[in-house]
Amino acid sequence: MKKLYIFDAGNVVLVDINVLVPAAQALGIKDVDAFKADYAKYDFPLMDGSVSWEAYWSHVEALFGVKAPRTNLFLDLFHPRYNKLVTDKIADLRKQGCKVALGTNTFDIHWNYMTGVMHIDDLFDGCYASHLMRVTKPDFRFYEMILQDQGVDARDAFFFDDLKANIEGARKGGLDGLVYTDEAFKAYWGL
Repeated sequence: MKKLYIFDAGNVVLVDINVLVPAAQALGIKDVDAFKADYAKYDFPLMDGSVSWEAYWSHVEALFGVKAPRTNLFLDLFHPRYNKLVTDKIADLRKQGCKVALGTNTFDIHWNYMTGVMHIDDLFDGCYASHLMRVTKPDFRFYEMILQDQGVDARDAFFFDDLKANIEGARKGGLDGLVYTDEAFKAYWGL
């Protein structure tokens, strides 16, 4: 057992998080692939807080010739649910005396929903969101900040994320991890 287990939110603790295709459809953008490719340029700047939503939606309007709605589609279309396999394990780890933390790349509107509506922060001993930390995974500073705040050395922590690049970023600093799939998670824990 490790002293600290860190979990990503999207596609690990939470499922049904994807909003890009529904957003393109709601805006009437026919070339969904172009919309997704363009969004990829803004994903990290939105998650580290260096680009505002207002600037992003103005860009979308100019590039795709559409009118963005008055509300943020990425919030309107965000209806995640908990991954029971993972949340059950988190509860079990806490009962065993292990620390658990949430370390996620996200932005303010989804974070506010996760904490204000879903109360995801109640599951963890600490929650770390990229837009508040001003750094995103896979930059090792992201994990380093969590380890420092939790008072745990990298060798005493383990990280679960659905993206290989994020696991590789953690490993560069000595933090072990697993690319999350239901099957890999079950195998890791012997479930």
